Amino acid sequence: MSSIKDPIRIGNMVVKNRMVLPPMNSNYSNELGGVTPQMIEFYADRARNGVGLLVMEALSVVPEPKNHGVQPMIYDEKFVPGWFNLTDRVHSYGAKISAELAHYGSEGAIGQKVSASDVSHYVGEPVHAMTIEEIKECEDQFAEAAYWSQVAGFDAVTLHATHGYLMSQFLSPIYNKRNDEYGGTLTNRMRFIKHVIEKTKARLGSRYPVMVRISSDEFFAGGIEIDEAVQIAVRLEEYGADAIDVSTGMTASYLFNIRPYSLMPLEGYNIENVRKIKSAVKVPVIYACGIREPEMAEKIVSDHAADMVCFGRQLLADERYCMKILREDGDPIRYCLSCQECLTKMTMGRSLRCTVNPRTGREWLWPQEMTEAGEKKRVAVAGAGPAGMEAALTAARRGHDVTLYEKKDRIGGTLTAAAIPPGKHRIADLIRYYEYMLKKARVKIVTNTEYTSATAEEEKPDVVIFGGGARFMRVIKGSEGGNVLTAVEALEHPEKVGRNVVIIGGGVSGCETAEYFCDEAVEIEYKRMKNFREDIEYRARLREGAHPKNIAVVEMMDRLCADMDEYNRATMMIKLKENGVSQYVNTRVEEIANDKVMLCDTDTGKVFALEADTIILAAGLKPQNAEESYGGAKVYYAGDSGQIGKIIDAVYSGRCIGLHI
Repeated sequence: MSSIKDPIRIGNMVVKNRMVLPPMNSNYSNELGGVTPQMIEFYADRARNGVGLLVMEALSVVPEPKNHGVQPMIYDEKFVPGWFNLTDRVHSYGAKISAELAHYGSEGAIGQKVSASDVSHYVGEPVHAMTIEEIKECEDQFAEAAYWSQVAGFDAVTLHATHGYLMSQFLSPIYNKRNDEYGGTLTNRMRFIKHVIEKTKARLGSRYPVMVRISSDEFFAGGIEIDEAVQIAVRLEEYGADAIDVSTGMTASYLFNIRPYSLMPLEGYNIENVRKIKSAVKVPVIYACGIREPEMAEKIVSDHAADMVCFGRQLLADERYCMKILREDGDPIRYCLSCQECLTKMTMGRSLRCTVNPRTGREWLWPQEMTEAGEKKRVAVAGAGPAGMEAALTAARRGHDVTLYEKKDRIGGTLTAAAIPPGKHRIADLIRYYEYMLKKARVKIVTNTEYTSATAEEEKPDVVIFGGGARFMRVIKGSEGGNVLTAVEALEHPEKVGRNVVIIGGGVSGCETAEYFCDEAVEIEYKRMKNFREDIEYRARLREGAHPKNIAVVEMMDRLCADMDEYNRATMMIKLKENGVSQYVNTRVEEIANDKVMLCDTDTGKVFALEADTIILAAGLKPQNAEESYGGAKVYYAGDSGQIGKIIDAVYSGRCIGLHI
């Protein structure tokens, strides 16, 4: 029986284990498409920490089109020295690395969009349908890029034939509307990739590994589904592919490509499709999509559903994840939250980052082993939210004597409430991670105690880190009433919430609170994207035994969830609609009068009332105030106590302060 810890052969390449870092766009390269220290250290760090095979993010085989202003490239000899520096570092840890070769086709944001046909999911943007001569030239460009990859020290190449890039645009009937030898039948739609494999093998030799990444399901109406994906895999093996990496989706079905926490199932959702492909071919098959639990990964290999397993976002969240699978690190896993901050940062043109791991993308600045503090100090941390916990842990790991104070009976701060709405359970895992790591670092934890200036006078710390978070302001007339709760209070004490609920604030906090109190009365199964207008096909059905409340959400802006990433927002809006949540946008709260909320439509000026047993405040956060003095201690403000932000901002703030002391 195979194990994820066993070595495996792909062509002439032997990989020391079955764990794979899949290709993920990072925006770590420079503006010329070359390597940076940031990129080298990101990949070297994962190689150092147990990954067997790393697949380098999409390297463009042409100067344009490109997806970002900092698109990594491999179309010319001038890129070889930089990539060799990267592959050399990876090899020093016994890992193998493959170059994913890509052409962005109609997905390119910079340069002329080209494709199999004049089709693009960016509605209204012109696309040039490639001529036969241009297609053949592009086949040669892939083979040329593969050659430079080999020269640069890559152990293999991976052809990017998924996620809506050029190769998948030829494969997919959604994009490929040609009626010549490169379109129509599956044989014709695969001709482009067939020629690329043949030309690459002719250039590099038959034993040099050529892997191909495909989708088992494009999750788009009229696109590739599993039965056709199996046929594609069989033909790829016939054409000479040495391994098949199986992902899902494409850019036009972004919601199903990298699933947000709001879309279930969240983990292991590609297993049965990959199993069908594995049973149809003899070459190694690599599983991708939504693996968090080591037991699930091990079972995929031992049950022969796939030969190798990708860990993408999980390796952003915990760079030592593979060491933990190998039992060479006994610390708990720091799980990915599926919050989509990594994608949000990247699509904004910024470097790839992670909510729970502030070191991701900063490996070149922050070594894995923290530098010991030159002067050991007594540090008091007031508030055990994400910023306070991270600051305490970082300071303690650097040798400081740290005490963490929390006025509630447990650590976590507002994370305890944030973990309650549907899909947010991994936040509870994050709290448990900090509990373990803080104890390991010998941080003294004092609960049920609010840190005050009197405490400081008694303890006499050298440093106080104030991480008291933020509070909802009760500035609306009547908001001090007994039937008015904050979102945190409502989630932590649902028994206090009545039948008729008005939620003031339609941001993330308000909408997730509404979702929770709907009791998910309507079960929603998301099927696929229906068209390029991003309409989602789904099925909704009433769940037996549900006890939803009558909920209204009031928002001053012109749309709900304006501060939520588009991935989670898409499904959130469907959930609120199907669960009957009343939505009032462009609406101002005038006052709360006992069992009524007086509202004003800011477009028309009309004033009206909503009846409510319970009013929930989910807007108007203000940083908690620290006391004026903590003796002679140096005071730092962490997380929301310094500036209102998200979990990613709080954790980063805590790490920076802990490193600065």
